[in-house]
Parts: sequence; structure tokens; C-alpha cells
Amino acid sequence: MNTRARDIQGSTKLADFDTVRCATVVRTLKYSVQGIESRAAGSTVELTLPAVQRPFRLRRRQQPGQGLEAAMSYTVLIADDKLFIREGLSQLFERENDFEVCGVAENGMEAVEKAHELHPDLILLDLSMPVMSGMDAARVLKRVMPEVPIMIYSAHDEPDSEKEGRSAGVWAWVSKSEDLSVLLGTARGLVRQVAA
Repeated sequence: MNTRARDIQGSTKLADFDTVRCATVVRTLKYSVQGIESRAAGSTVELTLPAVQRPFRLRRRQQPGQGLEAAMSYTVLIADDKLFIREGLSQLFERENDFEVCGVAENGMEAVEKAHELHPDLILLDLSMPVMSGMDAARVLKRVMPEVPIMIYSAHDEPDSEKEGRSAGVWAWVSKSEDLSVLLGTARGLVRQVAA
């Protein structure tokens, strides 16, 4: 049974989920849903998810040997189903003075939960993950945190996927075959664009 979740104001398609996944996303974000599991096949359930309002902020992170002029840093949430990639990306971003990893997730559902809890400055998603894909997570995050840049970091280099990603709320797409400097440069460009 599929239920289409839509924003009432703009009737914008949020995502196609089965009813259990849709209800789980909404409950995860602490909104109430009634009767969603009992809907008949082909039913349309309309949800309004208020955007999370938060001012853009930089965090001060003092490194060993730094005085009061400690580096400003942006927080990043990393979601990938492969542990070695999550750990590698965490180490990569933590080595940079202007980034701090605020959380990691192993699937899109967990990324949505942690983003709602942690309010990162940047969200980095893998495209293919279990439970909820990066694309589905981007759709949800676009509705509840529209001002937070979302990047897809994926092994898939398909132009159609990139086009779909842009409509889903993805701000940038970086291939895993690219040099890591491209990933870091794109991430910096996005957070600085929001900060400006």
C-alpha cells in the first residue's frame, strides 16, 4: 500500500512511502498522525510539516595551540550505509579547521532523525541506503529544514538522478570518484553561501 505525503499549501509531492514508513517519519519528527496505517490502497494522506526555524550559526572550535582567534566551524551530518565511508568522511571533515562532524547516520531515516535533533549546518547523504534512500531523506529534509544545504555524495553518476535530486532539495552532487578536495570545496562553498 502506498501513501503519497503532500504539503497542503503547495500540494508539492514530498515522497512516496508505504504507510508505515510515512507514519514513522512523521512520528520521528514528533508530529502526530492519526489513522495513517488504516488508509486504503491508493489513498492520499496530506501532511503539513512546519519548517524548523533556526538562525544560521557558526561554532567556535579551539584547536591545540590556538588562542582566542580559534577557528570558526560549520557542523556537518554524514549519512552513509557503509561504516568505513562514514568513518573516513568523519576523519576528513574533522581534520579541517572549519568543519566539525556533529553526527553520523547509517540510513536516510536515521539522518532525518539526527538532523532534526542536531540542526547541522550541512547534511551529506549517500544516495543508496537501506530503510530510506538519500533521495527520500532529502525530500523530507527539504520540507522541514529548507535552509540547510544537502549534498549527495554517491558512486552513481547518472544525470537523471542529479536532476531528480535537485527537485528533491539536493543543493550539490559530488561523485565518490572525484578527488576529496572537490567534496571539501563543494561543502565549503555551500555553507559559505548560506552564511553570506
